[in-house]
Amino acid sequence: MTGEVLSFVDAGARAEASDPTLNIALEASAGTGKTRVLVDRYLRLLEAGSAPRHILAITFTRKAAGEMKTRIIDELRQRPALWSEMKTRLFEMHVTTIDAFCLGLLREFPLEAGLDPDVALLDEVTSDRLKEEALDETLSASRRGRGVDIRFLVARFGEGALRRGMREFLQSRLTREEILRRYVEHVVPPSVSLKTSLKRFSESLASVFRGRDGVERFLESGPPEEEAEAAPGFRALRFALGRGVDPETATPVDVEEIRAYFLTLENAPRRRLSPLAPKESFATPAAYERHREAVLALAPGVARAYRQWIREKDFYAVRQIHTLYRHAAARFAELKRACAGLDFTDVLLEAVKSSRRATTRAGSWASGRRGRT
Repeated sequence: MTGEVLSFVDAGARAEASDPTLNIALEASAGTGKTRVLVDRYLRLLEAGSAPRHILAITFTRKAAGEMKTRIIDELRQRPALWSEMKTRLFEMHVTTIDAFCLGLLREFPLEAGLDPDVALLDEVTSDRLKEEALDETLSASRRGRGVDIRFLVARFGEGALRRGMREFLQSRLTREEILRRYVEHVVPPSVSLKTSLKRFSESLASVFRGRDGVERFLESGPPEEEAEAAPGFRALRFALGRGVDPETATPVDVEEIRAYFLTLENAPRRRLSPLAPKESFATPAAYERHREAVLALAPGVARAYRQWIREKDFYAVRQIHTLYRHAAARFAELKRACAGLDFTDVLLEAVKSSRRATTRAGSWASGRRGRT
């Protein structure tokens, strides 16, 4: 019974979707009959008297476009009256892909679009090659000091992940570019920098430890200096806390050493002392216990300072990624212009821009006409 109800509901939905008098957004998974519905809708438009040249059917792939056109012709053959009327007008049928339709518009109005009349759609292999070339040149230029903190980005993400991310941004810039730009302009603080973030972290530590004297008292509770020198983690901690209140001396490495000493891998305040300060390195069990209590008491404040540091460091990373992306996108565009080609995203963007310009001009012309009458 349930199957019959679902079948009835589905049949009604399909009939509604194929009604050309309605505006429909059809969503369905693969193999459920979307093409069938589109073919029905196309045929109903023809039956209602629409000329084939006035019907635009767009799909994503050439294969799908070819399949749709074949199905429409097959259906027409089964309707003698409609076939006799349409068989000499099949050349008017416009079933195409999104990129082919947009490229056709640009080639028809190249001057209006500001493009070379011979502009071509780059194949996927050529587009990927130019993309990699743009990335190679951008990363190399950044290493030579092109206004991008590439050392920070590589340390933060790894070169492989950074390259993959840039490649994905270039590939899907139609949606991601605007999101990234708006985030940088409206969310990321304009003054964010690694230096200012380190300064704030150092100042937060100074507050947690109640100044340099508090830092010194904490260090005195730790292992003897000669023992601490044998433990790399505590040696870096001694440097960072002993001098970290001076923002000019703190580094991201110091921050991470502090995190490891006071916080767990999940960045939660420690409940037991770090292995960086083993019990046997202390003069007495009582000295170890005093130091442990000091660490556990200070850890929540360090956790708060570290969370703020991570937030600001992430903001800094986003700004650097945006800068790197803009350089890569600009170089990618230059390489495409050099071979008079557009990729899939360019074709869509340029077509939309051209249509908006045409709409604006038409609106201005209409306003002028009204003003003169």
